[in-house]
Amino acid sequence: MAANLAETTRGIDKDFAVYMHLLKCAIGTGILFLPHAFRRTGYAMSIVCGIVMGMLCMHVAVILVQCSQILCRRNRVPMLDLAETAQFSFQSGPERIRKYSRLFGVVTNVLIFFVHFQTAVIYILYVATSFQQVIEFFANLQLNSRVYIVIFFPFACALGFVPNLKYLAPFSIIGTFFLFLGVCTAFYYFLDDIPDPSRLDVLTEALPVPMYCAIFLFALHNMTLYLPLENTMRHPSHMPRIIITSTFLNIIIYLVFGFLGYNKYPDACDTVIKNLPMEETLAQVVKIAITLSVLFSFGLTYYVPIKVLWPIIYVKIATKSSLQIRIYNCLLRLGGVVITKKELSDNPMTEFSSSTKIAPNIGEYKEKDELYDPFEHRDKQHATSDLGSLAHLLKSSLGTGILAMPHAIKNGGLLFGGIGTIIIGFICAHCVHILVRTSHILCRRTKTPQMTYAETAYAAFLCGPKLLRPWANISKIFVNTALCATYVGGSCVYVVFVSRSLQQIVNFNTDKNLDIELFIYSLIPALVLLGQVRDLKYMVPFSALANIFMITGFSITLYYIFSSSNLQSFSNNKLFASVDQLPRFFATVIFAIEGIGVVMPVANNMKYPHHFLGCPSVLNITMTIVVSLYAMMGVFGFLAFGEDVQPSITLSLPTNEIPAQVVKALIALAVLFTYGLQLFVPLEIMWNSIKHLFNHKFLALGETVMRICIVMLTVVFALLVPDLDPFISLVGAIFFSILGISIPAVVETISCWESHLGTFNWRLWKNSVLVTFSLLALAFGSWISVQDIINLRSK
Repeated sequence: MAANLAETTRGIDKDFAVYMHLLKCAIGTGILFLPHAFRRTGYAMSIVCGIVMGMLCMHVAVILVQCSQILCRRNRVPMLDLAETAQFSFQSGPERIRKYSRLFGVVTNVLIFFVHFQTAVIYILYVATSFQQVIEFFANLQLNSRVYIVIFFPFACALGFVPNLKYLAPFSIIGTFFLFLGVCTAFYYFLDDIPDPSRLDVLTEALPVPMYCAIFLFALHNMTLYLPLENTMRHPSHMPRIIITSTFLNIIIYLVFGFLGYNKYPDACDTVIKNLPMEETLAQVVKIAITLSVLFSFGLTYYVPIKVLWPIIYVKIATKSSLQIRIYNCLLRLGGVVITKKELSDNPMTEFSSSTKIAPNIGEYKEKDELYDPFEHRDKQHATSDLGSLAHLLKSSLGTGILAMPHAIKNGGLLFGGIGTIIIGFICAHCVHILVRTSHILCRRTKTPQMTYAETAYAAFLCGPKLLRPWANISKIFVNTALCATYVGGSCVYVVFVSRSLQQIVNFNTDKNLDIELFIYSLIPALVLLGQVRDLKYMVPFSALANIFMITGFSITLYYIFSSSNLQSFSNNKLFASVDQLPRFFATVIFAIEGIGVVMPVANNMKYPHHFLGCPSVLNITMTIVVSLYAMMGVFGFLAFGEDVQPSITLSLPTNEIPAQVVKALIALAVLFTYGLQLFVPLEIMWNSIKHLFNHKFLALGETVMRICIVMLTVVFALLVPDLDPFISLVGAIFFSILGISIPAVVETISCWESHLGTFNWRLWKNSVLVTFSLLALAFGSWISVQDIINLRSK
């Protein structure tokens, strides 16, 4: 009897109409965000997550409809909506939860109401702002967006007064047609001169994956419409197969649209139609068609909250006449439309972004920032390839520091030092990542093609909280000063190292005891020439040769390490050093791994800047190689030479053997060839700050003299402190800890301060830990290093 009653109350005769409803509601504004979501996660992860989320949604929808039909038979009722299904399921469930059935039904109704009412608000907002953009483009007519909201008020009322899903079917079909037209036109743009997909990121990071899943779920879900549609079908038993077929089709359309949109516009902003050439009529057709599609979906979306509220009101007025009941129904529908208009009118539309209204977590940039692509505005005349950029980064990190790693492990202990090296490497890589990523964000915000390290800090303060904005210029000066001091200090270490290596080789082969100062003086011509190279592109050969020499030297050194009869077992060495030695360990490892000053020039000079970050990326590959080599060299170098290991492992090799002398010579040459890259950053900073003092006729001469003076400054410092161990620790403790850890953490925190600190402000807590670690390394490392220098000079 109940089944017969259900069949007589069904309204939609054709399964096709239900299919159109599902297709129209699923393929809505959410599909426009998928190319952007693909960009954030990489196309492989996006496709996998899209299929998984689609299958989950399809399964949940099918079991919901099936459970509703089972509960209808069990309770002898003709039909159930979503809230009633939830309530009846609790009533039929375990004894202890049955008392919560009514509460669960009420909560479900409240959620359904707010979800669909807010969606209706969004639809009106989207339609009004889209038509505003089109009219302003064609007619150059500037009107307040509230005017467009009022213009569409009659259309919203007309669609809101449709009382039955049966009569909404034509609007869904028309809306689907417009959406099909808009999506097909967008596909035309995607497939026109289709780029090579091999340039796209396969995977990026794990962090944006939940955001992608949320967007895909927002775009695909129809959970609140399945039961209303099923309740009005002539053949409700067909609903599960309609859900399965429509969901499969939606998933395919979503993934194809997302991938092709990402392939065509890899730097897509929130909605992909904003990347289309809006000066073309066809692109305007896309915007109008999709806008009309959203407008015709308003009635279907508005139907659900009315369906939730009306039974509650009807119970109170059931005794009134049919005319009064109709009046109440009309007032409810009209009042809802008025409230949507009132809500929109109370909020200014000038800063509307569909990404913030429809998917609040879609990205970390504002829409107006996304429209600007800094990479397209860079001068790539002297741009370096990915391989050249990797060589620069690898060489800037693989310097004299790696030769000090066995001595650093000695100061940290075998177990603590090995694990600590990996942790510090991860921290340094993370700080480089957040610095470059923050720089890209600030480039979009400030419409700047590229930024140096100091300019990134300046822009972060300038775009940050009002209290910090007056300090923007000071932050820029501080970063530039720190960069200059850091890399001039590192260059001094290079001079000392090369001179010490040459001293060992020459003294052994000539049986003389020449002072190190003589070798420092002999390096001046080569240092001056290397200091005159003014373009990173021309440093690539030096970096490549340095890498070859360094790898060859490392290979021979590893041969000595592993072939040494003194290679001890792990159990025979101390696993943890004393507390007073740990500051030397941290300072040395930070100095060895950190190369953050070279990062921004290398990233800005790349032919494909988006390849610097992501997975895989130039940064990830470089840091994986660097940390692996450092940990291996440190641990096994310490096992080979034990407590007698020297501040540079090459000093521990037997000088009387030819291979050992080759190692010293090759690594000395590698470090020498890196000298120009090491000085590149401070020389650029200093010249840019003083070149305005020179007449244009003397610019070349002035820069040449300035570079010679800075080179001579490194020579003077090397003459003053010709000892490697305390010099390395001091530079690492004071400069690299601030430059490589503290400043990136502070810059990211300030740039994200307004609204992007994350859930529970996790970025703030994370960066606070980084700054604390950096300051501890600074305080204790510099104190110990200064004591060591004083002790050495007093001997």
